[in-house]
Amino acid sequence: MTTTYDGVDVDRFAHDSFGKPAIRLEIGMELFFGRPMAAYREQVLEIWNRFLAWRGTEVMSWARLGGGNKSRKMNTAAYRTIESWLGGKRPYGPICFITVESGEWEQLGEESFRVEGDDEELSEEEGETTLNFVQVFVPLSTADDPDALAAKLIELAAPLEFVCGSAGLMLHMTPFHNEQWWKAVRGLVTRFEGVEPDGAERSQWRAHFGLTGINWLTFVGPHHLGKLGGIEAVEAKATVAPGVTAQRVGQGIVLRAGPRPRLCDRNKPSPAVEPYRAVHRIVGSALFLDEDYSIGWEDFDGEATVEWLQRFGRSTP
Repeated sequence: MTTTYDGVDVDRFAHDSFGKPAIRLEIGMELFFGRPMAAYREQVLEIWNRFLAWRGTEVMSWARLGGGNKSRKMNTAAYRTIESWLGGKRPYGPICFITVESGEWEQLGEESFRVEGDDEELSEEEGETTLNFVQVFVPLSTADDPDALAAKLIELAAPLEFVCGSAGLMLHMTPFHNEQWWKAVRGLVTRFEGVEPDGAERSQWRAHFGLTGINWLTFVGPHHLGKLGGIEAVEAKATVAPGVTAQRVGQGIVLRAGPRPRLCDRNKPSPAVEPYRAVHRIVGSALFLDEDYSIGWEDFDGEATVEWLQRFGRSTP
């Protein structure tokens, strides 16, 4: 188990609630995609299968399937339910909710897979603009081989017609009543700029209008590439950006900021932040900056969200 990262004790990021893990520093990825879910479910099924092939079925221990509050063990029946929902053999209802964790019963684990998919059509006229998302977490130790990690994350993303997304160091938060932790989360991600909060559930409100964030890997789909001059323009800028590499993924592109995920500690300025800033210079104009939309609760409100999203646009640490 990784105990330090970039010279920082990972326990600095850990918070417990009544002896149970509530926040952990891990490698996370969140990808936002369109609606209705039915048009994308086979793509999400392929991501699920690739995730299991990488991490193994034996590590997942419990799940919440559907919109209720009842957890269940991950057994053969649970795996069949997920496969039948995403494969179209059984209905999942108007919204597909899948949360699978590797921890002890109803506790945060090091491995996680989550999907939220609405089957209603997108409609700006009717205010239906919230996008669907798929989110995964894997242990921090996977960053020991950053090239292999990047390849695996991009492999997971490849089947999906994503709108946008990001991957890298991320705070994995308990799915249960986590609003109490947002003050602590805000402090952590403000100091350690290379770390993202676990914000897919709220960022899905913003993803239709612009990019939801910049991290070690930043995914930009066709929906937002037009704001940046097109995929060729983004590639051209990435080619001359120090420390940045670009790779086409489906009809979109992923930008990689440096050889490995970095904490980017504002209290200890380092050149490690420069590739992240370079990615911001390439795609930052497509970020959705609106103080009416927050990534957290009142302790990480809209004003703080807009400030945090622009962190790599600062001229100095």
